[in-house]
Amino acid sequence: MAARIMTISALVGPSSTIADNTNVAIAPAAEYVDSAGKIHLPLPVTYTFHGGTLTVTGMDDTDSSGNPVQWVTTMGVMDTFGQFAGTVSTVKTFPAGAAGTPVPYFGGMVPVLTLNVPGDASTLVAQAAIAVQVAQDAAAEAQAGVVGAGAAAVSAAQAATSASAAATSAAGATAAVTSAVNTAVPAAVTAADIPGQVNTSLNGNPRVPVYLGTPPHSWTDARARISLYDLITGEVVAPAGLIAPWSGTPITNNAPYLGGTFDPVTRRWAQNVIGVDGMTPNEVLKEWFARAGTNGYYPASVGSTFRLAGTPLNCSASNVAPFIDTQTNVQIRWPKKLAVKTNRWRVHIRNFCDRAATAYTGSLSVTGIWFGTQVVNSDGSLSGQWASAPTQVQGAFTTDAAGAEYVSGWVTAAGSQFVPYAEHMISLGYTCAAQNNQKGVGGGWTSAASTDAATVGAVSGQTLQEYTPLDVWIECEIDSKVHVVMFHGDSLTAASESTIPVYDSYATRWALANGCFAQILANHGSLYATWNDSTAWKYAKYYGLSLPDAVFEDLGSNDIFNGNSLATVQASQNVVMGILRANFSNAIFYGTVSPRNGTATDSARETVRLAFNESNRALAGGAVQAFDTGHQVEATAGGTLDTRYIASTETPNNVHLNTKGQAVKALGIPAHLGTRVI
Repeated sequence: MAARIMTISALVGPSSTIADNTNVAIAPAAEYVDSAGKIHLPLPVTYTFHGGTLTVTGMDDTDSSGNPVQWVTTMGVMDTFGQFAGTVSTVKTFPAGAAGTPVPYFGGMVPVLTLNVPGDASTLVAQAAIAVQVAQDAAAEAQAGVVGAGAAAVSAAQAATSASAAATSAAGATAAVTSAVNTAVPAAVTAADIPGQVNTSLNGNPRVPVYLGTPPHSWTDARARISLYDLITGEVVAPAGLIAPWSGTPITNNAPYLGGTFDPVTRRWAQNVIGVDGMTPNEVLKEWFARAGTNGYYPASVGSTFRLAGTPLNCSASNVAPFIDTQTNVQIRWPKKLAVKTNRWRVHIRNFCDRAATAYTGSLSVTGIWFGTQVVNSDGSLSGQWASAPTQVQGAFTTDAAGAEYVSGWVTAAGSQFVPYAEHMISLGYTCAAQNNQKGVGGGWTSAASTDAATVGAVSGQTLQEYTPLDVWIECEIDSKVHVVMFHGDSLTAASESTIPVYDSYATRWALANGCFAQILANHGSLYATWNDSTAWKYAKYYGLSLPDAVFEDLGSNDIFNGNSLATVQASQNVVMGILRANFSNAIFYGTVSPRNGTATDSARETVRLAFNESNRALAGGAVQAFDTGHQVEATAGGTLDTRYIASTETPNNVHLNTKGQAVKALGIPAHLGTRVI
């Protein structure tokens, strides 16, 4: 028995590779005892594939009795187009060799194939085990009144149990297993079938596949919950509440829907079910919960059908130039695209600087609020022009002279709701006395006439601005089944210096790609210390909403590049983590800090950045997991931003990302962020 070394390279095959920063799960296939008498359980350890290679040490080649230890390795792979192609899950052993000689996973490790032969005793035992699981699930749910499976399920369970016992009692049990399975499986399948499922034969029913290959197949139980069969233990794993609209789809390249790794310890998926385009379709999310017959686990603050979530049109910056607006007659049009539809929504407006906690005095005479869709140019860019006459969803009003928040009435008309992926705009116009007003980071079109807010066609003098007046966000009532993730950060989260800040944010891009809702809470220029007061308005304005499913925490860049030590940054991070856990979610995920270029950095700050990123990867402060989003936009050589992704306005002293850089950063956040089983 020897501790061996395994290496994994990026190349999987002629058409697939492992993407950088992919999680790789490695576990012994079954419990074993090593030569020192230590028991090793078949629990996965997750490694991160980074920099084109992964080296794993301390893997036993044999157990205390000299039997080869079988290792299960699971990883996601990318196709030649850079899209997620599927999950590779294989069982391999070490070849004979010296302990210190690395063995390549591809081409060096020895595949275990004996369990994958169609029609052999192992496969038949597997089929019997499936029959047991399906039938027993159906019987249990029938007794609980979940489904009307009836007495057939109980009979099927008994028959399948006999089949499994016969299969394992003697070497010559193949015939007995075949006979018993042929009796048990149809009964079990019939008992467990959901309405509308027509494939009920052994060969046709996706829940009881004849051939369990590598990677394994998926099928569903009586409530359409997606399951995976464990080739080694013969167990069927069905995480409660996680379901597939197309049951039985094999987990392989080019499948209509792709599955992922299931962690038996946390009972979570390492990769959410996604389409071949790399996205989680809206209909998938909707179907999961509809077929589970549940409204989910979400807070019931707005009833059992809907939940409240907030999304900004602009984000606070500071109370000094260039974040002060002195216009006395202005109209603003903000673009907004959501991945989900709204049931109703309303607008929150305040002449207030979140970051500096400064209210601006002097009232605003607002002409009204309008809503509609805008013209998309032939090159896909946004025009800022109404596609047709917008709907006035709020009449004229006057804001509080002391800077208190104004909240519009609920927009409830069916024709004035957000439609998924439509290019909507919200506009308003106002006049005021000569005074200072707040200006935040959030792209939009402005002109010097409040009456332009509803004008169709070209507007004289209208230009696209990176900073727009006031502090404006919209409160949306959305389906309670929609996943909401709060993105907490600084100007990098607000997408400062991109073409259209907030609209271009990686948070927005991630939510659109995955059918989710991004609740952005960001202040341009903020440090962790900026967020150390849980009673501050920057937090409190979201306290009336339903709790998000997860928080993506992405501060730290300004702390580091302002010259703070690692210990100082970590201490400040811990304070903010406590506030987030107490008021929003225990499911907090970290990003990593991207580098800066030119005079925006130096070697000392870069050293702290690297150390802080390692601290985040080690989940300091109690995060659930960390994703290497900073590395997504880093140059190949490391230590600087990739020139393809930098904001050109800052060259050569770069801090911020351009629109492309924001989109690339979003790719570093997996689709499963924010999803939870019921």
